[in-house]
Parts: sequence; structure tokens; C-alpha cells
Amino acid sequence: MQKHDAVLVADSAKPIQAIIKCISVAWMAAKMTPNTITRPNGVTLVVAAPIPLLVVDIDARPTGAHVEMRRLKTIWSKANRRQVERVRACL
Repeated sequence: MQKHDAVLVADSAKPIQAIIKCISVAWMAAKMTPNTITRPNGVTLVVAAPIPLLVVDIDARPTGAHVEMRRLKTIWSKANRRQVERVRACL
């Protein structure tokens, strides 16, 4: 599956687990259930309904975390922009 350009790239002083929890809670409040995929240097959160729509890669850094959010679908709506703001609020 081809990833599109990042819609959010940021660094955070928060630890990975705090960011994951915050994003998961925000997405579940929006009736979106994220799946968590553990990677060697971090975690990927995926919202799939029924195919992957949004992906957030969170990598550990000595001072916190590096976050990249990508969209996987070609249609981009206001609702998707709200998801970016939900993720940004967790950083």
C-alpha cells in the first residue's frame, strides 16, 4: 500500500505511551478504533474502516518522540483535518 505525503510531522517531549493513549482516546471518542502495531523503534497507530485510512508513526527519541501522520486514502475531507488536529493536540 502506497503512503501519501505526511499531513503532520512533529517532535514531542512527551513519552510514546502518553501520545499513544491520548490519540487512542481522541479517536475512540470520534468513533474511530485505532489498531496498534509495534515496531523496533516505536509504534504505528492505524485507523482502518474497512481499509487503512490514517496512519500515525511514533518513534522514540532520547528527548521524547517523533510523530508522522499520513493519509492512505485519496479523498481528504474536513473530518480528516479534524483527525490531524486531534493528533496535534496530543503532542
